[in-house]
Amino acid sequence: MGIQGGIFQKAKNFGPLTVRRRQIVTMRYIPQLCRALTACLGLMIPALTAAGAGIPSMGLEMWLDASAIAGLTNGARVAAWSDLTTNDHHATQAIATNQPAYATNAIGGQPGVLWDGADRLNIAGKPLNFTVFEIFFVIRTPPGPDDGIQRYVLGGYGGGSKAMSFDCRPAYYFSPYDRDANNVVLQKNIVTTFNTDYIANFIHDAPSQTHFSKKNTDAALGSSSKAAYLTNTAFDTTGYLGYTANAWNSYISELIIYRRKLADAERVLVENNLSAKYAITLNASNKKYTGDETAKGNYDRDVFGIGQAAAGAPATNGSAAGLILDADGTLDAGDYLLAGNKTITNSIVTTDLTPNSAAKSRWRWSRVWYLEKTGDLDARLTFDWTAGGVPGDFKAGAIYWLLYSSSDPFVFSVVPASCTVAGDRVTFTVANGNLANGYYTLGIPPPRGTICKGF
Repeated sequence: MGIQGGIFQKAKNFGPLTVRRRQIVTMRYIPQLCRALTACLGLMIPALTAAGAGIPSMGLEMWLDASAIAGLTNGARVAAWSDLTTNDHHATQAIATNQPAYATNAIGGQPGVLWDGADRLNIAGKPLNFTVFEIFFVIRTPPGPDDGIQRYVLGGYGGGSKAMSFDCRPAYYFSPYDRDANNVVLQKNIVTTFNTDYIANFIHDAPSQTHFSKKNTDAALGSSSKAAYLTNTAFDTTGYLGYTANAWNSYISELIIYRRKLADAERVLVENNLSAKYAITLNASNKKYTGDETAKGNYDRDVFGIGQAAAGAPATNGSAAGLILDADGTLDAGDYLLAGNKTITNSIVTTDLTPNSAAKSRWRWSRVWYLEKTGDLDARLTFDWTAGGVPGDFKAGAIYWLLYSSSDPFVFSVVPASCTVAGDRVTFTVANGNLANGYYTLGIPPPRGTICKGF
């Protein structure tokens, strides 16, 4: 067992597997044998990201998501906002008058937390005590009674403090903010506007330079950098989310902190995840997923994927909600494959299936993913029954089919693909020519033996 990217991973115990000389290994032992060999050879089966949201897990230091706050009604005070990683950077406030408010519809129809000018959450530990890190905010600042006051998002205040801020004096800025020991402010600003939803991204890549940008429809993405900012130093925040000394009036729906700089392809995938979830339109060059559009059925949950940007390392594995994507071969610059779904729960259904040669399946998963490909690539699609929420329905002796529909409402057909089963995971290897944009799910006819079918 161990910790990968702040998310706890625990190896399964498959028990002993004994095969006597000349003993025939029956089909029911195959899944156990596959898992045992995997463990012995040190091969890693991809781990699903916490909360099924599909963002990269490696180096994930802190993750606050307002949609994970349970039991609060609109306007209720937020005493605690739990970190979704195992690093326990929970944001809490025991003083009721300093607690921000929960909003059921803050940004893009999703919940958020609203600071009204005197609120602050205290963060356990120091989530930014690193020399290299990357931050994503989903944020909106409405006009408030103190529009001339600097609005601190994350950090401290005073000599030697460092913070992220929205500054409304007199223009509106998203800005990293640094005070040296003499209280001299070092900051570089990017203009923002009131009542506009932003995916704000901040990268500290010491000792080279710091980059920060706001991501929406701006043609230039509002990107800027400052080589001198925070060079060769850790962003040692004093652990504030919001700051009571400066009236801060903003919504935050999500905060993601990595203790590393993401590869360019990973950053694109995170931006597309947040763009789909919060209905924030990205610049066309970064938009790789359109399944969240109304015309395509609003497949905006758990968007994740694989891909290769023009530079940097490729993202060759991604997973969420029971589906795992792997590149089957090399990814070229500009190649991407993203997936998203629209259902909270999963089950076994018989709808949209007809008893004909084109759709041989009689059962299927109710959860359907929209897949969108950019460029040319081969991929492996793995359906994980446990992570998909239907572990009790897995049948080791079933024939499995990869089903595809070009439209929603669905008309499913079978995708030509090779198939393997390991444990309760069913993997299809799909060639580029058979990997079309559209809707995919797992098809299951009545059990007939441990066999998979792609076509």
